[in-house]
Amino acid sequence: GSYTLRPFFLSELAPLKQWSALDGRSPREFLISKFLDREAALVSRMVQVETTAARRALGQLFQEVALDMMDREADTVDLEYIKLLCQLVFEGVLSSEDIRLLQHKIGSTGLLESDAIPNHCRFPHSELQNHFLAHALLSSDSKDPVRRILRRAIFGADFLQVFLEVCEELPANI
Repeated sequence: GSYTLRPFFLSELAPLKQWSALDGRSPREFLISKFLDREAALVSRMVQVETTAARRALGQLFQEVALDMMDREADTVDLEYIKLLCQLVFEGVLSSEDIRLLQHKIGSTGLLESDAIPNHCRFPHSELQNHFLAHALLSSDSKDPVRRILRRAIFGADFLQVFLEVCEELPANI
């Protein structure tokens, strides 16, 4: 099914009345951004962190998860790896105690769901995975893994469409 039919997304779209209210963003970019804002707000209520810092770290975490999935040509990722990424991206942002608390909950965020494989997670929809992969590929922090991935990857039309939308959202000076 479509992830856009989740009650959260419908509640975000309902007040808009028309697409022009998206301020030039694609509906997909708008919805994923709102969902990431929501997840960051939930994290900031759970641990002592500003919402903007939580959003930045969560974005980085989901980008790394998508890169790992692409690198391994898999649709799932081990929960222990996600916990390690959680520690790495929130280090310096959260206390050790808060990181442990977040690691305990990180596999059950709205942007990751449990898989049939025990202790593995996946994105609820390939469009979410493609979104974070596109951002990861364009990120200056991930140049070495990106070169390796680009040398051997075959991208489908779905990914290329999301990649184009992400590129269109970038500031003109990049």
